[in-house]
Amino acid sequence: MYKNSHSIISYALIAALVIVGVLTAASYIRFFWLSSVDLPKGDHWRYLAGLIKYMNGQSSLWHFLSSDFYTLSHSHIVTLGVVLGNYYLFDLRYDLEAYIGLLSVIVLAIFVSYQFFINHLNSSSPLILGSALLALITVLFSPHNVVSWSLVLFEYFYLLCAVLALYWYEKLPVQGWGRSCFFIAMPFYFYLGDAMGASAILSMAVWTVLFARDTHWRHLAVSLVIVGICVYSASVLLPDMRPHTKVGKLDALEYLVSHPLQTIQFILNLYSQGLVAYQYVAKLFPENGALVQQLIGLLLLSFQLSAVFVAVRFRHLVSGQLPLLLIIFTAISAVGILLSRLPEFGPTYGVNYAFGLRYVRLFQLGMVGALWIYFSIWINSTDKNLLSHLGLKLAMIIVFVCLLVSSYYSHQYFWNLIPSTQRHNERVVIMFKRAANGSDIDLGAADPRCAKNFCDKQLAFLKQQRLSIFREEHPLDASK
Repeated sequence: MYKNSHSIISYALIAALVIVGVLTAASYIRFFWLSSVDLPKGDHWRYLAGLIKYMNGQSSLWHFLSSDFYTLSHSHIVTLGVVLGNYYLFDLRYDLEAYIGLLSVIVLAIFVSYQFFINHLNSSSPLILGSALLALITVLFSPHNVVSWSLVLFEYFYLLCAVLALYWYEKLPVQGWGRSCFFIAMPFYFYLGDAMGASAILSMAVWTVLFARDTHWRHLAVSLVIVGICVYSASVLLPDMRPHTKVGKLDALEYLVSHPLQTIQFILNLYSQGLVAYQYVAKLFPENGALVQQLIGLLLLSFQLSAVFVAVRFRHLVSGQLPLLLIIFTAISAVGILLSRLPEFGPTYGVNYAFGLRYVRLFQLGMVGALWIYFSIWINSTDKNLLSHLGLKLAMIIVFVCLLVSSYYSHQYFWNLIPSTQRHNERVVIMFKRAANGSDIDLGAADPRCAKNFCDKQLAFLKQQRLSIFREEHPLDASK
C-alpha cells in the first residue's frame, strides 16, 4: 500500500513538472512571437546603407557581406547574407530574422534537454531527472532574453551554432575523417560564427589546456594553429577589418586594472543576467536594485565556479564535458564583453551597460552547464556519504525553487510590457512614414541610430521600393 501511494505521488509530481515545463515553453514562444516586430532598428539602418550602395553598384557583394567584420568579434557575414536574401525574397520582412532566432532557441532547448536525458537515461530517480530537465528548460526559456529587436533575436542562431560546435569538439575522435572534417570546418566557422564562433573556438582551447586528457593535446595544437591562420588570413582577405571598440586591448587592460571596483561590478552584473533581469529587480528594489543584482551575480558566479570545481573533483560522476565547455564559453564571453565595453563607455554608464538584455543568452548557458553538473552528480552518485547530506540536496532544492519563482515573475513582468511596447512601435512607424513624406521630424527620438538625418536615404529607399514598413500589408500600419 505504501509503495503504491509512493508511486502515485511520484508520477503526479512528474506530471506536474511536465505541465510546468510545457507552460513555460509555450509562454516563452508566445512572448517571443509577439515581440518579433517587422521594424528596422539600430544596426539595420547601417546595413540598409550598405545594401543601397551594393544595389547601386558602388560596392561588391563581398564588401557588403564583410563590411561589418570585427577582429575576434562580430563578423555578421551570415547576418548580412540573410538581409540580402530577405530583400530579394521577402521585401525586407524584419520579423523573419526573429523567427529564425525563435526556431534556434527551440532547437537549442531540445538539443540540450535531449543530451542531458540520454546521458542519464538509466537514472533510478525519474523525479530528479524530471526536475533537472525542468530547470534547464526554465533557464533557456526565460523571457528576459527576448527584446523587440529582430537583429538581436536572430543572433540566437549563432548561439545554437556555438553549442553544436562545442558538442562536436567534445565528441571529436582522436583520428579519422571526423577529426579532419572538424579542423577543416573551424576556419570557416571562425569567419561565419560571429563573436560566439570566436568564443567557442577559444573555449575549446581553454578546456583542452585546463581539463582535457592527454589525447586532446593534439587538438589544442591544431586549434591554436587554426586561430592563428584565421586571424592572419582575415587581415589579408578583409583589409577593412577593425577592432570592435576604439579602445586598444592594452589600454583596456590598463583601464580595468585602474578601476577594479567597476570591473568587479560589471562582471557581477553580467552573471546576474542568467537568472533575472535587472529591470524587474529595480522595480522591486528601487533604492538598492543595482546592489541586489550584484549580489545575485555573485551567487550565480559562485555557483558556476563551484560547479567547475565539483566537475573536476568528481569527474567520473559528470556525464560528458559539454556542461564544462558551456561554463568556459560563458566566462570567455564575459571577458570579451568586459574588454570591449567597460573601457569604452566609462565607469558610470559602462557598469550598467552589462544589464543589456542581448547578453542574457550568453550567461544562461553558464547556468545550464552548472545545473547539468550538479544534477548529474546527484543522479549518478552511489556514495551515500557524498550526496545524502541534507546540505547539498537542500541547496539544489533552493536553486530549483528560485528558478521557478524567478521564471514565473519574469514571465508576468515582461508580459505586462507587451501592450506598451506595441504602442511604442506603432508610434515609431508613424514617425518614420511622416519623415519619409517630408515632415520635419527628429528621428533620433524614434531610433538613436537615426539622429542627424542618418536614416533619410534608407527611408527613401524603403518607400520607393515599398519595403518593410512601407509594404501594404505591414502589421503596424496604424492607418488601417
